[in-house]
Amino acid sequence: MSRDALVIGINEYTNLNDLNKPANDAEAIAQLLETKGDFRVKRLPCVEKEGKLCIDHSGIVGFEQLQQAIVQLFNPETDNLPETAFEVLVF
Repeated sequence: MSRDALVIGINEYTNLNDLNKPANDAEAIAQLLETKGDFRVKRLPCVEKEGKLCIDHSGIVGFEQLQQAIVQLFNPETDNLPETAFEVLVF
């Protein structure tokens, strides 16, 4: 069984002023969960930098994308259910 986490850090909003800290904070949490908590971490929004996945500081997350990620975390399509499922939303 696995320990899975979904970490969401959104800086960009369509109808609000943009923020500059949530993505940094979310990435720090994601890294802690991976290194200290032995979690498999999915990041939203996500980008690959220097061969590593990280929170995308300029990415926008739509409602459907967020909803799908949450459903996949708690009800994965495989028979390999996580022992622990953890969601973090930083905004």
